[in-house]
Amino acid sequence: MTTVHLIYAPDNRDLADRISADLGRAGIIFQHHTLQADDSPGHLSARIAALQEPVVWLLTDNFLKNPLCMSGLLKAYQQLSARGLLMTVVADGRELQPDGSYRPVTTQFDRVGYAIKYMNYWQDIFLKSTDRLREVPLEQREAYDHEMEVYRLIANEIGELFTALREAGYLRWEEFKAEDCAAFFRRFGWIEQYHAYRKLAALDAEAPPPQPAAPSAPKKPVAQAPIFTGGLTPQPVEEPAEVPPSSAVSGQEPSEEDIRQSVRDAWKWVDSGYPERGLEQLRRLAEEHPQHAIVQAEYHRARTTLEPAPPPPQPSAPSNGYAPTEADAYNAMGDNALSKGDFLLAKYCWDRVSELDPAYPGVYRKLADLTIEHFLDEYRESALNYVEQALAAEPEDAELHYHYALLVRDRLQEPELARQLFGKAVALRPEHADGWLALAYLVAEAGDAKQAYDLYQQACALNPQLRTAERDALFPLPAIGAPHPAFDTEQEQWRPQEEPSSVQVLTVLITGATSGIGAATAELFARHGHRLILVGRRAERLAEVRERLAEVYPKAAVLTLPFDVRDAAAVANHLGNLPEEWEEIDVLINNAGLAKGLAPIHEGRLDHWDTMIDTNIKGLLYVTRAVAPGMVRRRRGHIINVGSSAGKEVYPNGNVYCATKFAVEALTRGMRLDLHPYGIRVSQVSPGHTEDTEFALTRFDGDAERARIYEDFQPLKAADVAEAIYFIATRPAHVNIQDIWLYSTQQASALIIDRSGRPQQR
Repeated sequence: MTTVHLIYAPDNRDLADRISADLGRAGIIFQHHTLQADDSPGHLSARIAALQEPVVWLLTDNFLKNPLCMSGLLKAYQQLSARGLLMTVVADGRELQPDGSYRPVTTQFDRVGYAIKYMNYWQDIFLKSTDRLREVPLEQREAYDHEMEVYRLIANEIGELFTALREAGYLRWEEFKAEDCAAFFRRFGWIEQYHAYRKLAALDAEAPPPQPAAPSAPKKPVAQAPIFTGGLTPQPVEEPAEVPPSSAVSGQEPSEEDIRQSVRDAWKWVDSGYPERGLEQLRRLAEEHPQHAIVQAEYHRARTTLEPAPPPPQPSAPSNGYAPTEADAYNAMGDNALSKGDFLLAKYCWDRVSELDPAYPGVYRKLADLTIEHFLDEYRESALNYVEQALAAEPEDAELHYHYALLVRDRLQEPELARQLFGKAVALRPEHADGWLALAYLVAEAGDAKQAYDLYQQACALNPQLRTAERDALFPLPAIGAPHPAFDTEQEQWRPQEEPSSVQVLTVLITGATSGIGAATAELFARHGHRLILVGRRAERLAEVRERLAEVYPKAAVLTLPFDVRDAAAVANHLGNLPEEWEEIDVLINNAGLAKGLAPIHEGRLDHWDTMIDTNIKGLLYVTRAVAPGMVRRRRGHIINVGSSAGKEVYPNGNVYCATKFAVEALTRGMRLDLHPYGIRVSQVSPGHTEDTEFALTRFDGDAERARIYEDFQPLKAADVAEAIYFIATRPAHVNIQDIWLYSTQQASALIIDRSGRPQQR
């Protein structure tokens, strides 16, 4: 007996049973593969990919619209095709009606117009799931993120799947059933079984040949949305009859009546308010029938009448296998939607253009302007991304930088980014007086009166009309010799004071914040007005840090979370249930770490090893795993791992501690690669000996005498390392500091230290 694997959607079991019962008479055993009750996304595809015997795949509308069927399908299809095991049969799907009957649904994707229907179907589902994200409870976010990722991958891969199907070839249901399923037997070389099957068919009681399980679609099928689905669906119109498949797929040439009907259908699209679709259908007819006078004449008339915009330069090699005109069609549809005031549809179309051809001229400029003007509340982060992409496409356009600097300043409220854009505008065009003036305003708001005055004078020198009495008062010449507002003349010392931030206010999570580098870093970020989430094991010490910051920096927003990073459940509980206003973490500083013991490997204590591994490696992983998914979802964020010079070079008796810090170095590099596709920066700071910390005291289990290791030289201070961390975190968005490795001047390596005394002792 011969075994064939039969793959289908659950809705098409009747069709699969018909094949199995009919061809089974020829001694063929059909093993059915469809969704099981406990299947999750990708399970069906994994089972398919593992098959080593002939496979018949029933591809229907039901299959193409089922997420559990489609998840991972492209890879499985490619693997089966490479092994030469697959026969694809495209059949009509079916749709349940209110009266309990089924309506046939045509399955067709051999031309772009038909394929777009399915591509938009999945794109629309993904976009709607994104819109619902904020309504999902926190405890369900991870599962919902996985579901969204399934939709996104299907939307991205279905176009490539259609391309592969068209290139490899497939059979329509009618072709599969023709001549007693001759194509099926011929495909797998089963000639003897074919003759046996034909004899059985001839012996059937004088009954007509078996009919297909689902009738072919009528010439005028039930109305469907022409292109878009879901919330973007236009009012239904009578859909034109389908043009028969081209001979490259079906093996049959369309009749003269079919061709003329296709021309009439194209004009019906035009009359129904979808000129782009009609023009596209006529264009494809003209390509398929270059000698047909009527087709060529009608296509010429359509081009003349509809006056489409001239196509942009065509890319040399489309990345997704579709003709460049697909991006052109979406671009034209977006322009048409914008002219009718349908801004959401315009954004959707131009998003599709950017996916099909990221280098398409002007598409990101359109998206940026449209999103800032009409969808700023819903798509703020998208707007920033579009601005960045538009500027990257035209990096030398000074007016474009100035235009977006105004929008970023006034609409997006991003002063630092606006400052960068104004600076770029005047760098590209130094005579841009308005750009110099706008830059002066932003610098003045940031608190640099001297630089603001200089910029204002530059603007007035270029355009004297910009000088007014009001502006002269706003940008005065700074007084020489006046005391700095942060200097207490009576006490002759500097007052702790919040410094005006020249960067966007960040929400910063710092682990190990109760002392040392963590506490110094918290103080520095608070001084610059950033929002802090401070994590530490010792609740009372954490409360002291918060109170001190509140006293010195009363405007600083601080949230404290007392837990041990070694406790995975505590990490998940605290970071998974943050107050809503603290959920979006911009910067994660993995600072918690320690050393325990200083002994050769054969004398090391197991409890010391466990503590270092659990804190320095696993603790860092637990916190990163809890925070990183939010950064990925928002496509922005920065992770800074506090490593050590011990992660660069080992020293005697530091074996396990050095190993944990080498692990931090490797994890930092690995994270950077994993998170790079989402625009997330990953950095590391690696200090040598650092005082103002509890490092030595912890290493020697509280032995203060042994911990006196810094008295004969000047090591780094905790504040020095904090400055390096702050520098990393506040670089412009296009800069990612990979690593800062720093020693004090008297330390040259782990083993070479000038211990002749501190400078003031010499």
